[in-house]
Amino acid sequence: MKEVKTVANAMNIPLSDEMVDYWVNSLKTYDPDSMPSMRQDVLAGRQTEEALFSKTVVPLAQKLHIQTPVLSMLMEKIDAIDAANAAKNQK
Repeated sequence: MKEVKTVANAMNIPLSDEMVDYWVNSLKTYDPDSMPSMRQDVLAGRQTEEALFSKTVVPLAQKLHIQTPVLSMLMEKIDAIDAANAAKNQK
């Protein structure tokens, strides 16, 4: 979230540390046995909606010369999972 905030701020989108803290604290209230939709997609062998997340922010960050190590790593891992699921679904 902090990487997204940094990119947003560089684009004059006013995200604050308080907004990040709000969402982190909100996540703490979720049922620990629940799963985000991306995890449900992975388990079901579906393609994820990763393009809406890191594949949007990471290219913007690159254009702005902002490092996004966490988002970049997650993007690579999710790409690999999506590719494996796509290969399985073609069989």
